[in-house]
Amino acid sequence: MTGAVTNWSARSFHLAPNRVSVCRVGRSFPSTDQVLEEIMSLARVRCVRTENGSLAIGFVRLQVSVDRAPCHVREIERHARGSGYRYLSTMHPPTNEPNPLAYIRARATELDAEVIVVFDLAHVDNQPHLFCDLGYRLETVCPQQVWESSVPSAVAEVPVI
Repeated sequence: MTGAVTNWSARSFHLAPNRVSVCRVGRSFPSTDQVLEEIMSLARVRCVRTENGSLAIGFVRLQVSVDRAPCHVREIERHARGSGYRYLSTMHPPTNEPNPLAYIRARATELDAEVIVVFDLAHVDNQPHLFCDLGYRLETVCPQQVWESSVPSAVAEVPVI
């Protein structure tokens, strides 16, 4: 029983359905700390040079993804790279963060990201405008949708003096 919890990984979780069913029947799911470790190991900063060159970050909220977080991280990365973005990393707010959406907007600003990719709108409280109104392009993996920045690019690029 402890072997399944301590050796839990996203790869074995998703590619071995029998582990999922065994887990659901009698074994406990991994702790939040273990899920965080798994996400961080999957989301090491990776950068891919592409023609597009737009920087993209992923965003996963553990309270929303729960035990599917490692799968969501992988799907976000696949979506960002498949869309031709320079994928930096998938971020997640600390579990005690009172405003996770403000946290990810601050991280996106720090990294100069232009695109934020989430698994679904639940990760942004079904409010894409909270990102688009600040000049970010928001994309969801499931369903695959794009919300363009509501700030014109000429205005977004003007430096504030």
